[in-house]
Amino acid sequence: SINEVGGLMQATTREATDAAAASEESSAAIDQITKVVANVNTIVDKVTKEVSKFRC
Repeated sequence: SINEVGGLMQATTREATDAAAASEESSAAIDQITKVVANVNTIVDKVTKEVSKFRC
C-alpha cells in the first residue's frame, strides 16, 4: 500500500543517514539519495491526496 511505501522510504532515509558517517564522499552521495527519497515521499503524499478524492 501507499503507507507501506512511505514507511520503506523513511527507513531508507534513516539507513542513508547512518551510512553518511562512513566518509565525505559517501556522505555527498547519501545526501543526493536522501533528496530523491524526500521527493518520492512528496509524490506519494500528492498521489494519496488525489486518490482520496475518488473514495466515497
